[in-house]
Amino acid sequence: MPNHLSIVKAGEFIRCDPQGTINFAESKRVLASLARAMVDRGVDRAILDVRVVHGDPPPTYLQLYELARTMREAGFDDQHRLAVLTSLDRIDRASFFATFASGSQWNCFAFDRFEEAFDWISDASEIPQR
Repeated sequence: MPNHLSIVKAGEFIRCDPQGTINFAESKRVLASLARAMVDRGVDRAILDVRVVHGDPPPTYLQLYELARTMREAGFDDQHRLAVLTSLDRIDRASFFATFASGSQWNCFAFDRFEEAFDWISDASEIPQR
């Protein structure tokens, strides 16, 4: 069965004000829109590449939780895989995101190496159907 993969870089959804502060509400809105579009197009696997995030301060744990819920609310569920790709110094935040994005059944994991993320996301084993 063919898989549909999308790679979303942080710059595609992170929005900042003129001072360089992340506009969380707008970033969340854009991410939700991207996620809904992927679900509507039948994308069942995605890499969320947040290795390079411009803006300060970095998202808080509460904001990461809200972003994870945004993916779930947009339609990502147990039929999907999401790899969160981040730098090694922020792997704890990506792991936190993945934990809350996963819920009880969703396939979401954090990686610090693209190759590992791609290998996992392109695994030929079927994602369990509901």
